[in-house]
Amino acid sequence: MNRSQLSKSTYSLKLGALGALGTALCYVVGFVMIFWIEPGVNLHAEKKLNFILQNGRLFQAWYFFIFVGFSLFFLLLLRAIKAWIGSCETIGYCLINMFGFIWASYIFICGLISILTIQYVLSVPGAEQKPIWMVIFIIQNGLGDGSEWVGGIWLVTVSWYLLNLNRGPKALNVIGITSGFAGCLTVLPGFAFAGVIFGLSQLIWFILIARHLLSLSNTYEASLGDTITR
Repeated sequence: MNRSQLSKSTYSLKLGALGALGTALCYVVGFVMIFWIEPGVNLHAEKKLNFILQNGRLFQAWYFFIFVGFSLFFLLLLRAIKAWIGSCETIGYCLINMFGFIWASYIFICGLISILTIQYVLSVPGAEQKPIWMVIFIIQNGLGDGSEWVGGIWLVTVSWYLLNLNRGPKALNVIGITSGFAGCLTVLPGFAFAGVIFGLSQLIWFILIARHLLSLSNTYEASLGDTITR
C-alpha cells in the first residue's frame, strides 16, 4: 500500500476498534438491564408494560443505546473489516458486507420502532394502554425481539471468510463461528437460551477483534512512519 492508503487504513482500523468496543459496551448495558435491573423484562408482556409505565424514559434511553447506538458502532466495525481485507474482496466478501448492512439496518429500525411505540403507549389514556401494548408486544416479537439469527448469519460468514483467508488469530474466528451458530439457533422454537450464549460469546468476540484491529493499526502506523522516513 502507498502512503495515502496506509493512512486511510490506519484511521479506519482505529475507528473500527472503537466501534467494536462500543458494540461490546452495548451488550454489557443490555445484560445489566435484562439480568440485574429488571430480570426477564423482555419475556413477559405485562411485566414489560409495568416497567415502561414506571420507567418509560429510562427504557427508551436503554433501547436507544443498545439498538441505535449499536448499529452506528457496528458500521464503524464494518468499515474497518473492509480496510483489513483490502484487495481480497470477492463475491463472498460482498455478501458478507450485505449481511452486515442488513443487520445494522435491522437493529436500527427495531430500536426506533421500540422507542416510538413506548412513546405512543405513554401518551394514550390509562385504560387503553394495556390492550394497545399487547398488540405492540406481539409486533415486537414478530420483528425478532430476542432472536439473533440475522447477526448470527453475519458472524458465521465473516468469521468463516477470515478463517479461509488466514486473517487474524484462528481462535478469534473459531469463537466467531461458534457464536454466530448459536445466534442462528435462536430462530428455532425452544432454543431461546442460545441467545444468551450468542450475546456472551459475541461480547468476547467484539473485545478480541477490537484488540486485533488496534494492533493492526499500530503496525500500519509504523509502516507509515517508515515510508515518511524514507
